[in-house]
Amino acid sequence: MSALPARAVCVPLLGIALAAPAGGPPQSAAPTPQPAARAPELKADEKTDTAAMAAYVKGMNDFAADLYRQLGRQDGNLFLSPFSVHVALSMARTGARGKTAAAMAKALRVEGAPDQLAASARQVLTALKPGVEDGTKVYELAVANALWSSPGYPLRDEFTRALRQGFQVEAREVDFAKNRSAACRTINAWVNDATRGKISEIVDAMQLPDLTRLVLTNAIYFKSPWAEPFSKQATKDAPFHVRAGEKLDVPFLNQVKEFPYWKTDAFQGVELPYAGHELSMVLVIPNEIDGLAAVEKSFSARTLDEGLKSARRTKLFLSMPRFRTEAAFSLGDALVAMGMGDAFSPAADFSGMTEKEALYVDSVIHKSFIVVDEAGTEAAAATAVAVAARAAPPKDPIPVRADRPFLYAIRHARTGAVLFLGRLVQPGAR
Repeated sequence: MSALPARAVCVPLLGIALAAPAGGPPQSAAPTPQPAARAPELKADEKTDTAAMAAYVKGMNDFAADLYRQLGRQDGNLFLSPFSVHVALSMARTGARGKTAAAMAKALRVEGAPDQLAASARQVLTALKPGVEDGTKVYELAVANALWSSPGYPLRDEFTRALRQGFQVEAREVDFAKNRSAACRTINAWVNDATRGKISEIVDAMQLPDLTRLVLTNAIYFKSPWAEPFSKQATKDAPFHVRAGEKLDVPFLNQVKEFPYWKTDAFQGVELPYAGHELSMVLVIPNEIDGLAAVEKSFSARTLDEGLKSARRTKLFLSMPRFRTEAAFSLGDALVAMGMGDAFSPAADFSGMTEKEALYVDSVIHKSFIVVDEAGTEAAAATAVAVAARAAPPKDPIPVRADRPFLYAIRHARTGAVLFLGRLVQPGAR
């Protein structure tokens, strides 16, 4: 099999900076060190704990819907990887103790000791590894995690071992104290490499506090052709209704094919598989031009799962805009609103990371990038496989037009993990 052409590229990236409070907290406010959790001793031939992984993924997806609701209060296009945010915060949660750990676990929608959560995270990351056909990856999905600290900074062995074994992290040294600019250049070079040049910077020396001690980073890079490619010859300009009474002409991808499809009183749902059928993009298209707000209000991981379970392969005349979106977020306010305020305060307890001093989360930065267009390749034989019984499609295809603001998600089939989540309000806007 030859190299796959570009089809969709998604590059979300997250950075978390932890710092010591200026002047240090009052001695009485310093957290009491707790016994560090034992790092999971995972073996290469370990069998997947299906129930634990399913519970972990459910928590991740519930967190995704919560975070989307917080960020969705702003206007315009929205794109992020709640998966990336969850993974990076879970790494920080591994080193949290006491009330800080409990609050982070509640917001992240996960339960269990740090070693158990690290084991579940490893199982999910392992499950996400791309399939291979004829010696070639069906798609590209790369997840990279890193821990950056100053040379000689005394991190607990249990913490670094848990990150290495659970999140596939290697601790790296950069000197925040003596040369913050050089440290940021090193981190940003890693970012640029991990995202194939799509995101060149995640940390800024002018924005990091003087007492920065650690930076945790996560990057995800995704690239895949459609299982059912769109023909460039079929792409035509058509109106996209930004809102009632306002529209603009944009390029629409068009094709007539069978796709998993369901309909409710509020929206139409369509699943577009990527090559190999291991991942798919799910479109949630409101029935009304101004119906997105109502759909977002009721959106949850459960409604998405239930919709996909009820979907039936149906012959559609599908039209969707070609688009590209970039986004950058400072997630502190959103995460505080979701219950993580303790982690951002001088009273935070991250004594599972180090015994040297008290630490708190200073900032959480997230950047993302996505391109969706026609490009694709002939799909594997799995394209035509039908697992469940379905009704015979009608003679004429059902028209499904994503010509109004809509929700979209990119989801991993086997685990059910929602890796990327967004909305398109105005094609052409970044």
